[in-house]
Amino acid sequence: MSGLPPASHKYLGPNPVRSQICSDVTDFSKTQVIPSLIMAIGAFLYAYQTGQVTSLGNGIKLVGFSILAGLLFYFVLAVIRAPFIVVGWHLRQLSALSLKLADISALPLEQRAPANSFSGFRVISDEGLRLEFEVWYFYDGALGDENICIYSLLENNGVALGCGQRSDEAVSIIGHQALARMTLTCTPTEGETSIKSTHIALTLEHDEKDVLFYRQLIPYEKIWKAS
Repeated sequence: MSGLPPASHKYLGPNPVRSQICSDVTDFSKTQVIPSLIMAIGAFLYAYQTGQVTSLGNGIKLVGFSILAGLLFYFVLAVIRAPFIVVGWHLRQLSALSLKLADISALPLEQRAPANSFSGFRVISDEGLRLEFEVWYFYDGALGDENICIYSLLENNGVALGCGQRSDEAVSIIGHQALARMTLTCTPTEGETSIKSTHIALTLEHDEKDVLFYRQLIPYEKIWKAS
């Protein structure tokens, strides 16, 4: 919550209403004292003209009680308004949070909070028995920054092709995001004139731990013809 204004932190601690009251009381300024003083002087002048003040001592008491009454009024006002200020602040924070969550929910999946993903698939070369492509990857760093590799494999409607040579490429962890270029080859077996692939399966794996922790299918149809 470090982005909040310093004065707002007291609303997050214990007894925020009491903190607000204390803040208002200790922050009495000329805007509170001067009106009380003016009212006290006015009351003194009226009492003097009407003969209600018969001595200097009575006059001082009248002015003092008038100022005290004015300050007491502001104290009562601080007590009454403190809960409304605190509750209002929290409601504004909840409203702002709800708006942010709504904005995030409206974003496409690839623009939301970072997660392991592949995007921006682009074919560089598609010739005969060789397919070269590039793809942007994002790695969230959950398994560390070493021994993380991207693997790719050809599939036909969920079935791995026997002719497909799995390609691998070490992942650069700098920024956890980069453009990877990969190559796949496929040679039909003897007696086959062609073979079809419908998807490229991309995976993120930890080689040392032998863990596959993310897999994504990229739709791409290709007919691999025997030379």
